[in-house]
Amino acid sequence: MTWSAMPLISGLVREPAAVPADALDGKIPSAADYGVVLTPDGAAVDEVKTKERRAALARERRAGGGSGSEAT
Repeated sequence: MTWSAMPLISGLVREPAAVPADALDGKIPSAADYGVVLTPDGAAVDEVKTKERRAALARERRAGGGSGSEAT
């Protein structure tokens, strides 16, 4: 399994609050890869939009469409 496959497996269950710091530290490619939506200023996680985005990604993955790493 490659590192790039990890968001497909665990990204949607990862704690949203941990994702932005990991992206800034270079541990993950981007918050969007994990279905996390930030506030317009990038300072915090938009919990409502993150929940909506993750639900949409889960539907896409169940349907077999896309990798889930596409930003919206």
